[in-house]
Amino acid sequence: MEDTTKLISTGLFKYIRHPLYLSLMLGGFGILAKDYGYIQWILALTNFISLIITAKVEEKEMIKKFGDDYIDYMKHTKMFIPFIF
Repeated sequence: MEDTTKLISTGLFKYIRHPLYLSLMLGGFGILAKDYGYIQWILALTNFISLIITAKVEEKEMIKKFGDDYIDYMKHTKMFIPFIF
C-alpha cells in the first residue's frame, strides 16, 4: 500500500472513496458488454467482487491510520457511486 500521509477529500474523493476501483469495475463490465459470454460474465463478476473486497480491506487500513477522521470521511462519501453506493 502507498504510504499516504494525508487524508484527501477533494476532487473526486469529495464524492467517492475509490474512484480508481470504480474505473476498473467499469472497464470490466465494458469488456463484458463488448464480448458477451459466460466466461466474460464470470470474469466481470470476479473483478467486481475482488475490487469490493480490496476496497473494504483498504478502508480498514485507513481507519487504523487516520482513525476518526477517516470514519467521518466515510459518513460523508459513498464507496463507488456518488449518492448511491
